[in-house]
Amino acid sequence: MKKILLLVFCALSIPMMLLAQDDKWLLRGIESIEAYDKLSNFTRSIDEFGGTATKFALRGEVYFILQKYDDAIKDYSTAIELDPVYAAAFNNRGVAKFNLNDYKGAIADYDKAIEIDPKFASAYNNRGSAENKLKMYKEAIADYAKTTSLDPKNAEAYKNMSLALYQIKDYTGAVKEISKCISIVPGSYDLYNTRGFYYLILADYDNSIDDFNNAITLSPETPYAYANRGYAFLQMGRSGKAIENFNACLRIDEQSVYANVNLAIAYFQKGNMKKSGKYLDVARSAEPRLSKGIEGIYELEPEGYFWTVKDKETLREMFNDPD
Repeated sequence: MKKILLLVFCALSIPMMLLAQDDKWLLRGIESIEAYDKLSNFTRSIDEFGGTATKFALRGEVYFILQKYDDAIKDYSTAIELDPVYAAAFNNRGVAKFNLNDYKGAIADYDKAIEIDPKFASAYNNRGSAENKLKMYKEAIADYAKTTSLDPKNAEAYKNMSLALYQIKDYTGAVKEISKCISIVPGSYDLYNTRGFYYLILADYDNSIDDFNNAITLSPETPYAYANRGYAFLQMGRSGKAIENFNACLRIDEQSVYANVNLAIAYFQKGNMKKSGKYLDVARSAEPRLSKGIEGIYELEPEGYFWTVKDKETLREMFNDPD
């Protein structure tokens, strides 16, 4: 399962008084489609008509889109100097810092955005995501809950809360929250695959397979749900269906660690040591941490992999690791 935290970058409102000015470069920047055209026009507007908090924030938004996060932070900082209660600029600067892995700095900006506007739902969601990165899961869950209390249709917050609950091993809670997200965004491959993964951990194999089926229907060329569905079948003792799904995953991504490790388990259980060793070698080549044996398996699990206790014992035997 790929775990992606969803942040909310706030589009900026533009004061009518600013639009009323005879500033053709600002208007062109707002109307432009291409990011570099926007950047050029906003820069000319600042140079020729003077900078305002909104103009610097608008240019910062373009730098962010172009993934020039340091430049975005500079412009948001200038916007904040010009308008110290510009909550959206604090939020967006926080998102830029988040993308530079400065999670503590991001939290400080979200704190300020929330101090200015206590009903700023997106800032709570974004603060939760930074807290999640710092393994402050309880704080993150509280912020996601605050987000959804302010904005009950905030799908991103339900998804993020499910990921935080997953981290503290509350898989039932994770299913509950991501189900709320699915009710808002019913056509998402990622959401069905993620909920199916939670069901897999809970040993609810029928529901997990239903979700993986939905995910595959929505995106048949994406490999992860095939590998996950294969593992559900493996736990049900349906090794033929499991192998079929692992191979379907490998046809899309031949280096899939999960599919190769699980094929190795499946063939080991069938007594075919040659094929088992072949797939385990491919997995080792694709993921260097597996050179550590079972220790590598334990390192992978927090990143969105799952094996039952029984299968980890099988893997220990396959790796010839001592207890």
